[in-house]
Amino acid sequence: MAQSKSRALRAALAIPFIGLAILCLGAMDTNKLIAHQEPFLEAGHIAWDDGSMPIFDRFYNVPFIDDMWRGITVTFSASYIPLDAIGWWQFFSFLNDIGPMYSVWFLESCRAGNSWTPVYTVTVFTFVAQLLGIGNVAPIYYFLHITFAPSATVLKRSAKDRQLRPEQVLYLVPLFLSLHTFEVVRGFTAPEPETRQYWMWAWQMSPLWIGIANSLLCSLTASVTTLKSSVLASPRLLLLVMCAISSSSWIYTLYSSPYPLSDVFIPDSAVYSDFIRHTRKAVQCDEVYSFGSSFLWLIYMFFDLYTAGLVGTGSLFVSAFLPLVATVTGPGTAFVVGWYWREQVLSSHKSA
Repeated sequence: MAQSKSRALRAALAIPFIGLAILCLGAMDTNKLIAHQEPFLEAGHIAWDDGSMPIFDRFYNVPFIDDMWRGITVTFSASYIPLDAIGWWQFFSFLNDIGPMYSVWFLESCRAGNSWTPVYTVTVFTFVAQLLGIGNVAPIYYFLHITFAPSATVLKRSAKDRQLRPEQVLYLVPLFLSLHTFEVVRGFTAPEPETRQYWMWAWQMSPLWIGIANSLLCSLTASVTTLKSSVLASPRLLLLVMCAISSSSWIYTLYSSPYPLSDVFIPDSAVYSDFIRHTRKAVQCDEVYSFGSSFLWLIYMFFDLYTAGLVGTGSLFVSAFLPLVATVTGPGTAFVVGWYWREQVLSSHKSA
């Protein structure tokens, strides 16, 4: 009964995340995105001033899967071909920034105390995010994390529940590099539009493949205990690699984009009816709500540490530096810095 009351209270406190998901859904206006796909799908190709490209009719050779991704790939074509040069800079940076975000989600699923909670089913969230937009799904993930995952008060009493199982981390670096980073880079930098389309189609299913491959490989090598001490089993390596890629992309955008950063990353209040500008605004909103909810979740986690008596009031000021870190290194790396600080506080506590 006490646990049920605690969860109800935590769910009530996390209601703002539901509001963020609703706001993002309205801001992205997915019905309009779908409507903009139709002329391209009917024509069977995407045309621009100096060329055109046929839309793949089949990719996975499973009709309902191909039908599911075809329209979404058309929407993304505004950025990856690119029909919208401003959108290219924003979306390329955004997709590299979600590498660190998804890394944290996967690491949270590796925490022993998160077993049998929604947080453990990370692949469900990352896959649905491909369909609905990360900005719509991330707030729901954080709402469920706050509601169901063990609080810092619970975790400080159990070193076992705090532990990130190394055997579940072991394959994440090669999987993220091959099934996320490589495909994103090829999808945005390959010289031929058809090649870019190919890799964007491939990337759509990558969150699912990462989750399935990681579970399968971990199961196959579960009996090889020496792997747990491998450098690949270190969460620190995964975070360093993904943050290095994310920050490199961010710094490249800062120094090389010919457009003002406000135009690249900040959605304006205007309502657009054309394909290019509405798609750009929708993807900008996707990023804003993805990382807006991520940093709000970190603030909740910091106060959770304070409530558990693990940090003092002064330590909470670490959150005030995250905007500066985000400006210099990008939102993906800043998010990891905040999460890693929390992780260090948790792991350094000695259970009674």
